[in-house]
Amino acid sequence: MLLNTGHVTSKSKIYQWLNVLSGAGFVINSGWNGAYPSAAINVVWMGIALYGLSKIAQNRAHD
Repeated sequence: MLLNTGHVTSKSKIYQWLNVLSGAGFVINSGWNGAYPSAAINVVWMGIALYGLSKIAQNRAHD
C-alpha cells in the first residue's frame, strides 16, 4: 500500500527494512508451525532485502 500510494519507493531504506522485518516475522511464524520450506524462502526474501540495503548504502557512499 505504501509503495502503491507513493509514500515509499522500492529504493528506500524504509521499504527494504519493512521487507526484512516482515520476512523475519514469517520465518518465526512458519518455523513455529513447522512450515520449514516457507521459513526457508522467507530467509531468502530477507537476504534479498539486506542486499538491497547494502546497495543503497553503497550508492549513498559514492554520492
